[in-house]
Amino acid sequence: MLVTERLVLTRITKEDMPLFDEILSCPEQTRYLPNEAPYSAAERDAYVTGRLEHWQQHGFGTYVIRLRDDLMQRLGYVGIEHSPNPSFLDIRFGVLPAKQGQGFVTEGAGTLLNHFLGVHKGQEVFGVAMVPNTASISVLKKLGMTPADANLYDCEGLATFSISAPHC
Repeated sequence: MLVTERLVLTRITKEDMPLFDEILSCPEQTRYLPNEAPYSAAERDAYVTGRLEHWQQHGFGTYVIRLRDDLMQRLGYVGIEHSPNPSFLDIRFGVLPAKQGQGFVTEGAGTLLNHFLGVHKGQEVFGVAMVPNTASISVLKKLGMTPADANLYDCEGLATFSISAPHC
């Protein structure tokens, strides 16, 4: 568990499925994800299962962003995981549509990134966003990430950033 002024980040569990159902079934939220469309129920289940398996295999992964004053309120998620190209670590995040623009992702991602890089010294973490996804690119820049020349995904039109030391 990681704690910030406003948030608590908790390790993902199967009980967090309703959060991922809401985010990954939303056309607005998924238009910049690999599917570029809402995920089916089976795809959403596979997504959460993949996050749980990553924790089991690697000892780190995705957290659910919760409001510190109301731990039952799930706002979104943030995680650092191996990308499809296992040579790279990738930060990912998403937030409920009603919670966008309130800085929850930047606060949670910054806390996770600083914690991860403090524990895993010398590691480089990448962040990838589709070029039109200016909101995610803005978050990556606020995290202190800079443009990087790396191919994490077999996909055109991606902006790639990285960081290898905690950003204060």
